[in-house]
Amino acid sequence: MKPRQTAKSARRKTLPPAERRALIAGQRLAAVKRFGDARHEGKTWAEASRIAGVSPATISRYTAALGQNDTPGLEPRTDNCGRKGALEKWHVTPEIVAVVTQLAREQAYSARMAWQCYGLSKDCPPTLSSHLLKSVPPSLITAVNHALA
Repeated sequence: MKPRQTAKSARRKTLPPAERRALIAGQRLAAVKRFGDARHEGKTWAEASRIAGVSPATISRYTAALGQNDTPGLEPRTDNCGRKGALEKWHVTPEIVAVVTQLAREQAYSARMAWQCYGLSKDCPPTLSSHLLKSVPPSLITAVNHALA
């Protein structure tokens, strides 16, 4: 695990998308309930949202989404909860992954080293190159490792 990654967030990432969405919806519903309980105890909006563990704006969004439908309105609208992976973010095509995988295979490089070498090549798109020279995201390493397996 990464240093800042908790066991709960690591477990959430390994779940299939439908289960991850249901888990997050349940966590959001629990926050709304904690907020409601705190408000019934006489806490202010800010105090109650702090007790619920989310910002006042987030509680406002959750309660609006909740409406009368219980949890469906609280489910994230995307499979990965709004974040784009590096493959999508930097427009890494399957062809690019294949080139990097071939480089790793031919040169006996690690996936990370193959991406860094590709980042130095003239075939690498400039936006991807600038990111690869700083660091190689785990999703890119995983894509090559899966192709090598």
